[in-house]
Amino acid sequence: MKKILISAGGSAGTNNLIKSFQTVSNIELDISTVSTSKYFCGRSSASKNYIIPHSNEENYIDEINKIITKNNIDLFIPNSDAEVVRTGKDRDQLKCKTFLPSNKAIETCDDKFLFYKKMISIGSYQPKSFNINSLDDIDELRNQIKTEKIWIRPKVGAGSKAATWTYTSEQAKNWISLWNTLRGFNIEDFVISEFLPGRDFAVHTMWKDGELCLFKMAERNEYLLGASRLSGMSSTPSIATTCFDQEIYNFTTKAAKEICPKATGNFNFDIKMGTNGEVAITECNIGRFFNITPIFDRTGVVPSCLLYLSLANNDHSIIPENKIDYQKDKVLLRELDTEPVIIDQKLLNDFETGI
Repeated sequence: MKKILISAGGSAGTNNLIKSFQTVSNIELDISTVSTSKYFCGRSSASKNYIIPHSNEENYIDEINKIITKNNIDLFIPNSDAEVVRTGKDRDQLKCKTFLPSNKAIETCDDKFLFYKKMISIGSYQPKSFNINSLDDIDELRNQIKTEKIWIRPKVGAGSKAATWTYTSEQAKNWISLWNTLRGFNIEDFVISEFLPGRDFAVHTMWKDGELCLFKMAERNEYLLGASRLSGMSSTPSIATTCFDQEIYNFTTKAAKEICPKATGNFNFDIKMGTNGEVAITECNIGRFFNITPIFDRTGVVPSCLLYLSLANNDHSIIPENKIDYQKDKVLLRELDTEPVIIDQKLLNDFETGI
């Protein structure tokens, strides 16, 4: 499987994924990307780049198929949430392979409130959350949330867009009103939740027909552009460290199997710890790769991206014997306009201050 087409060309996540393929692969891969803008194509690191319609447009699959046919593509990797949803629905129309979970699993994870209810149903600790139908609801909902801060976010989306914490219901109303009037969000797009103040983890799991094939995780230590956001947070880190936690392993692997008994492909979980160290699975970025894929591709025994290609081709030969593929004390460093760096924690500790 040497000819790959990846969506979201030119994005940080897809450029990082391409760099991982180029860094860790011992075979020559022919990688093309698609995106919706010539400017994204311009910053793509793929050898061939194509402009396509948005995934919600009717001719999206037809245009993808033209590119698949032209380049004899073996595998299409949708690498944004919206494109995972559309590709999952129409995968039977594609003229090449995909490696995705079931449509039902994708739909459950795409809607954050549906996902919340699913986690509740399997006994997972979850921050108390409510759908918002109108601004008039918020005072009453705030009274039902006992944490000092409340978390406001849209039910669908990625990158922490339109998400923040507030103290009061009035602040929450103002935040949602601004996104409604200035950015076209609907009031009912939002969810209000308890704010979880604890540690923050990214958990990457890969599956094939219900079998766990890989488990890796990292702690988000600092956030990319966090200082410029009202919340001080984002969904992607500027500093992250490899780690392992047995309780988080137990929760996330159980969750993947409950979401999809025949789990296949990537199930990427966001974990936030509660006030007393409770493990909360706040969302699952299903089907696609994390933006911080380098920390999962360039640490441990098996690069995640190569295992993905192998499993998509029904080749189980490189599944690691220990599915928990953890290399201790590796640190990911990222910043705007720089390539991600993976470095040993010891080397960081050896840097001296001053002359």
